Amino acid sequence: MCDIQQVIASNITKNNNTTDNTMENALTTAAQALNNMMKRNPAPTPVPPTTVDKKKRENQRKRIYEERTTETDAQPSSVPSPMVKKKWSRRKIPKIVQKKEQDTAVFYLQLQNTTMKDKSIKAAMKRAGLEYSFDAEERIRVRVSRMKKNVVAKKKDDDSKLPLVFHKKMQNRIRLVPLPSELIEQIRQIEVQIQSKGNDFVTIADTNLKHWVIKQKFEKLFGRGNRVVANAFKKNLQTFVTEEALATMGIEFKSIDMSILYTVNDSIIHQVPHFDYQPTVLTQQQIDDKEQFAWIMVLPVTNDGCWITVWTGFGVGTNMEIKYGECLFLRSDVVHAGGRPEIDNESDRKFIRLHCYLPTAFMKVDRDKIFPLDYNGAPLGDSYWVEDVPDVVPSSIGDA
Repeated sequence: MCDIQQVIASNITKNNNTTDNTMENALTTAAQALNNMMKRNPAPTPVPPTTVDKKKRENQRKRIYEERTTETDAQPSSVPSPMVKKKWSRRKIPKIVQKKEQDTAVFYLQLQNTTMKDKSIKAAMKRAGLEYSFDAEERIRVRVSRMKKNVVAKKKDDDSKLPLVFHKKMQNRIRLVPLPSELIEQIRQIEVQIQSKGNDFVTIADTNLKHWVIKQKFEKLFGRGNRVVANAFKKNLQTFVTEEALATMGIEFKSIDMSILYTVNDSIIHQVPHFDYQPTVLTQQQIDDKEQFAWIMVLPVTNDGCWITVWTGFGVGTNMEIKYGECLFLRSDVVHAGGRPEIDNESDRKFIRLHCYLPTAFMKVDRDKIFPLDYNGAPLGDSYWVEDVPDVVPSSIGDA
């Protein structure tokens, strides 16, 4: 617009100096000059609005709508506003009142098991000596609901019908854990290798067991030329033991000591009850230093599974079946013995298993010994026995 005004003014000035002093000539001349300017500088092609511009316009319309709506809502209305429930905090309630509310919740649950006609919250509050109020009733109902959930949870976790070895309180000493799928697949390959290693197995004295000592040589489990598979198995087993099954137990996996065992015949022969590590009573200083017990690990190599007798205290042991795909962990202070119970004729079943010592910095491996004496030097067989086989045969080897 500024350029147009300049052109018109310039032409009027020029025409003022000529005989033709009319405005019409000045405007005509200005129009021609403007037409020439537009030809030299054509107007830009209009650009369609972008998505950002559309969003800006939408947001602006929303803002205007909200402002108008707010103004409308701010005006007095004849419609009453909804009642706002008053919030309460348990921290502001006196402890004596909280105690009475807890008692009321207990009384209410007890009333449900009676034949009394009045089983209401109000009746329970009266019994607990608590003055009725709507807020108090609401808090009590919350307590009752939580108490019912706790009862249901306890019933789900109830292991009273299970053998003691499976109770949760024993998990710090005895653990039966499922193996990861990748380990199960790798163990199948160990079974194939064992079939060609018959001459490497040595009889364990006074038992019907044979064993093949592996120690830390994982490649022996899979045969020469299978180092990649052996290393993968080692890595997976280390992860399973140190990060899952026995996490925080201080296991020194680099010092693992392995052997393969199997049952030679159908004779029922148990080892003497024993420890696999030197029995140790921790001193107060060792407790303060958080010293940790070692463990052993037993896992079946075939679908036959395997058996081991475990004691949780004096008396008769528990014959535990370890199924294929499971792994049993026993802490060093758990009394146990190798051998299966009296079951049906089990010919051709060797119950092949992998036995591993899992030492810690505090407790090292001594695989040439088992420890059949208790902390006071008395034979463990005097206080621990197998129910179905009274004559327990001693063993001179540490493998279960």
